[in-house]
Amino acid sequence: METNKDDRRIQELLRKNLLAIPLINSVDIQPTAKDQQGAEDYRVMLGVSGEDIHLIVEVLGNGEPRYVRQSISKIHEWLQRMDHAYGLIVAPALFDKSAALCREAGISYLDFSGNCRLSFQNIYIERTGNSDLRPEKKLLKSLYYPKAERILRVLLANPGRSWKTEALAREAGVSIGMVFKVKQHLLKLEWVRDSRDGMQLIAWRELLEDWKRNYTYQKNHISQFYSLDNGIEQELAKVCSNRNLRYAMALFTGAARVAPYTRIKQLFAYVEKDVTLISSELDLKPVDSGANVTLLTPYDQGVFYGLQKIDGLMIASPVQLYLDLNSYKGRGEEAAQFLFDKILEPLWSAN
Repeated sequence: METNKDDRRIQELLRKNLLAIPLINSVDIQPTAKDQQGAEDYRVMLGVSGEDIHLIVEVLGNGEPRYVRQSISKIHEWLQRMDHAYGLIVAPALFDKSAALCREAGISYLDFSGNCRLSFQNIYIERTGNSDLRPEKKLLKSLYYPKAERILRVLLANPGRSWKTEALAREAGVSIGMVFKVKQHLLKLEWVRDSRDGMQLIAWRELLEDWKRNYTYQKNHISQFYSLDNGIEQELAKVCSNRNLRYAMALFTGAARVAPYTRIKQLFAYVEKDVTLISSELDLKPVDSGANVTLLTPYDQGVFYGLQKIDGLMIASPVQLYLDLNSYKGRGEEAAQFLFDKILEPLWSAN
């Protein structure tokens, strides 16, 4: 690490962004000794309308929440020993949660792209959108690959449970290495906690909220048909059972058995495979419009995790129903919210 070069870069970043504030007349930056983690800290004196404002600045090499939380605690200790001083955290990029932690703690922040929240005395500046780089973007993207999603389904379907790596890998049907990778990402996001008992999901709302933004039921292969059979649900279940194929009532069809919100005269179901043979056996007519039967060939077998048997029919899990409904245009989002309020929220609140 080129310390002198990094030092100049930080000082230029501070000077540029602080002097851009009209009320600030001067900026005096004094580096302090490196801390044990190698981050350069600075004491900054601002000249503001004839008064001096002191800033305690800590520079982080990583903007993850756990490091920001540690920095906030350290800055608060320093501020207790000083009068008329304020804290400022600088990092290459800050997670959304990191920025929220700073706001809650009354600590200003600044990233290398110039995104900031600077609040001290009678000065308040907030800038966002200077870069489309979100440090959590890469982490989140890697969570929504099919096999990684299997782990998320297991965590969301078992409120309050702690998982050892091997047990979670078996339950999700993935490798131990995949569990370890996902676990590290979730720890960085502070969505899980790790203890001697194993990994436990603690930020289930944040996970589910983010997953639904990155999910669409159209990831599955969709086949549309028309049927004159009023008992098509039972017939589909019978055919799949005879062929030893997994199936699950999905979207509005599944939700009608779990948390009925609106009645839609259309069958939605996941079918493991052999849709052509099944449609032929059920005498389904392929159509481009006006379908009343939609069969989904799963993009991954994880959609079958946590199936429920209700009225003799296999129903997709509440988490799967929620994700699929939320991405369905029309009344899907309303039905998803109703299912969330009636099933998912009470399930997690009880644990």
